[in-house]
Amino acid sequence: MRPFLSLCVLLAAACDAAAPPSGPLSGGLALPPAGVARPASPFPPDFIDLVAHAGWIFQATVTELHAATEPAPPPWADPQNQWDLEKMVVVRIDQVAVAPLQDELVLGSQDTIILRAPPSFGVGFAGYFLVSAFEVGRSWVFTEQGRLPANAVPWDSFAHKVNEVRRYLFDRALYDRMVGADRVIVGTVQQVARLPGGVSDNQPEWWQATVGVDGTLRGPRPTASPYYPVRYEGSGNPCCIGMPKLHVSDHAILLLYPDTVTGLSGDAFLIIDPLDLQRTQDLVRLEALLGAPPEPPPL
Repeated sequence: MRPFLSLCVLLAAACDAAAPPSGPLSGGLALPPAGVARPASPFPPDFIDLVAHAGWIFQATVTELHAATEPAPPPWADPQNQWDLEKMVVVRIDQVAVAPLQDELVLGSQDTIILRAPPSFGVGFAGYFLVSAFEVGRSWVFTEQGRLPANAVPWDSFAHKVNEVRRYLFDRALYDRMVGADRVIVGTVQQVARLPGGVSDNQPEWWQATVGVDGTLRGPRPTASPYYPVRYEGSGNPCCIGMPKLHVSDHAILLLYPDTVTGLSGDAFLIIDPLDLQRTQDLVRLEALLGAPPEPPPL
């Protein structure tokens, strides 16, 4: 996920826009008079940033303080000296809102969280934890990004807000990627060929596709030729498995960037980010997104 330098500005703008003046509404309802305190949000002001940096988000109950489910790592495996039992707790996973598909959490499992500071709560504390991975063995050891007490908001409301924020983050990243592209097209792959270069599990293997331009969503339309040369990583090596791939007859939306990466001769475009390849079924949504940047959800 990429950093969003203007999140705070956007959040402030969204809050201002969502606060109409007091008085009667068109439906006959009335807003509280100006200056009347509104209910405090249970979500911290940096919640969007916390969700952006958390790989796992779950509800858990603390079962041990100053303890871990895994042995301490060797010094070379902990260069930032994060392992500190004074700041560590063992938790039971109760409910999961976000987890990578390949690293799902088992409900009821006992895992470890390295907190940002020594715990100010006791055994039995139930909280919503936003964490990233530290290590995995027979159990997980996480590092805390942030947390909320579970009694601050019902689980369904918390999970809904998390998913709402994640949708905004995805839309914002996609919008930024489309706006930064040289052009965004609907195209059909006519042919593909491997480009010269060595073969390595740790390096991309560059291929080039000839893509027929069926339509342009953003940027200049083709003039000299209705075909674009588009380079991509075609091997599926472990180093590059997340990079988008092209195949003959693929019909897709492509976010094209000038090739300044491969070092190969000749002018060509490049797709390299997973967002650079989108389904044509999402054409209407992408057109709408280009027309109106996404706004962060209210907290």
